[in-house]
Parts: sequence; C-alpha cells; structure tokens
Amino acid sequence: SSDLVTLMTTLAKGNLIFKDDLEEVKLTMHSLKMSVNQLKLDTAIKVMNFPMTRGFRNSEVESCVLGRMKTSESSELTIRDLCQVCNYLSKSPHQEATNHLQALVPELERHVAGLASLQELGDMVESHYYLSHKGVYSESFTSALFSALAAVPGDITTDFRVEKKGSQSQARVRSQAIAGGLASNLGVCLDEGWEAALRGGKLAAVFSRIPAFICSSYQLEKGEAVESIRPSLLFSLSSHYHKTLPMQLYSPMMDMKKLDLRMKQLITCYRSAAKFLGGEEYCRVVRLLPHYDEPDLVFGNIGGNSLTVPASLWEGGALGPRRAPPGDWHVLVIGTRKSIDLDKKVVGQEAAKLKQLEMLGYNTCILPYSDL
Repeated sequence: SSDLVTLMTTLAKGNLIFKDDLEEVKLTMHSLKMSVNQLKLDTAIKVMNFPMTRGFRNSEVESCVLGRMKTSESSELTIRDLCQVCNYLSKSPHQEATNHLQALVPELERHVAGLASLQELGDMVESHYYLSHKGVYSESFTSALFSALAAVPGDITTDFRVEKKGSQSQARVRSQAIAGGLASNLGVCLDEGWEAALRGGKLAAVFSRIPAFICSSYQLEKGEAVESIRPSLLFSLSSHYHKTLPMQLYSPMMDMKKLDLRMKQLITCYRSAAKFLGGEEYCRVVRLLPHYDEPDLVFGNIGGNSLTVPASLWEGGALGPRRAPPGDWHVLVIGTRKSIDLDKKVVGQEAAKLKQLEMLGYNTCILPYSDL
C-alpha cells in the first residue's frame, strides 16, 4: 500500500495523470477506502490528500482518517503529517473543516516542544498559514510570531515606497531574523547551520512572506491592529514576491505567448472590460490585498454609470489593504488550478481572498483557471 501511495504521489507531481484518467483515479480511491483503516495513520493521510491534486475528495476516506485523528494514534504523527492535514482541511468547502482545524490547534501547540530543526519549524509556520485560510488562529503561536516580526531591525527594512523591490540579500536577512526570533520565542533549538538554508527557495518564503500573510489576515479578520509591527515591514515582506506586471498589459500590440495562462487571462479580461466599460480609466489591474501574490481586476459603478477607478486603489505607495470607495465596486479574481474544485467551489487561499475582499466592501467573482 505504501508503494501505491508513492506511485500515486509521483504521478501527481509529474503531472502524468491526465484529465481523461480522472475516472480511473476516482475508482482507485474507491478501492483504497476499503483498506484505509489497515494503513498506518501517516500513510492514510497521504491517501486522503492525493485526490486533492485532481480537484476532488473522497468523503469516506476523509471520515475514516479524521476519525482516527481523534484517537491515541494521533500522538504518533509528526508536524509534517499535521501540516498535510491542515492543508487538506483548508481546501475543504464545508464548515466542518473549520471545526476540525480548531480542534487541531491544541495538537499543534503540543508539538512545539518537540521541534528540532528549521524544516520542522517551517512546517509549523505552514500549518498556521493553512489555519489562517479558514480564519483560525492560535493565540500562543501568533503572539510568538508577531513578537518576532516586531523585533526585525528597522535598518534592514526597505520601505516599498522608496525602493520598488528589496534585494535578495535583504529578503534573506529578514527571513533569518524572523526565523531566529520565532525559534527563540517558542523555545526551539535550531539545527546547526540553519541560516544557510534561508539563502533562497521555499524556506525563505516560509519565514518572510507567510508570516506577513498571517499577520495581515489576522489584523483584517480580527479587526485588531498589531501596533508593534510596522506596516511598511509587512508590505515589504509581501511585495518581494509580487510578480511584476508585464508590458503587454499596457501595450495591446505586444505578443502574449511567453506569459503564463493566469496573466494571459487577466490581460484579456482587462482589455475586454476596458472596451465594454468605455475606457481604461474605468477598470484597473490592482493589488487590493498586498499579502496575496497575484493582482486582480477592479471596476465600479453607481446607478449603472461606470466610475473612474480612483488613484487610491491602484497607485503605489499605499500600505495595507485598500478599502472600497463609495459606490458599487467589483473585483474579478483569476482562479488557479488549486483554487476551484471539480464542483466549481472556490477553496483554499482564493476562498480566503474573496472573503477578505468582501470584508473591505467589494463584490467578488472568480474566473475558473480553465475558462475564459
């Protein structure tokens, strides 16, 4: 059974299971559900997570695995196993997933004492990142994380209004400061040479972009500002991972062949909206929530009359989320492959994004990844 799980995971990572094989994957999961109780719990978690790569879930396997999570078996799980469960539940469209995540908070807090490496600490940060997608937060962990953010020295924080994008060295220094501060606050002794692991790649983002995401989401959803953390620091940590908007957005004659699908969709929608609404001043490509990587399309109206998008929504220099001005304002979000399941339900990070945009006063809609 473990070999089968390994094969399924390899196929998913290599994108070797195509759309035509979806029914075969479903049949495989139907067969696996009969023996999932006989697997070790960590292996069963991998089986539960697999169909997510195809945009669906198996309710029988899910019920079995989550039921076993409530037993003494769960004490054998590693922080990586818990991170996988949090990832799975964050992409569930059902309310019960939020309840399960809330029940996992004490379990995550219990694992803090056993963290022994930078990778394990990163898995802990990622777990709380997935919790934040459902508006679930651990007060003890967020307190330690926010203290680490507040302690980042000001002399290595570049205000995004002055310098467009921080250098790689600045990003590395920030991630090292945050990782070291968080480990100290949690009482975690990191493995030797951990600083070298933060020179780039995923772990650098885990200890820079993700803490900024958690803090920004917490402040927006709780309605409580964390006064000790500079807004310019959060904005700088997030903006380092923003994609630069391509020239094709402003020049319709330029070829879009080299752009990724999501950017092609965004530019196509922008050009169509500008034509339909009567001009480019009536719609803009913006980042209303800086802690999200991807830009969106915004436009507004009053009584059926198009409104010029104010500079406060699209010009650079503003820190933090941008609230909707007076009128009816709409945001079109371009979905990703992981953000919409087979039932066309928005899940995961994109679902959190729509919720936060609505909290800021916008009407939201999402364009599925495969549609135009």
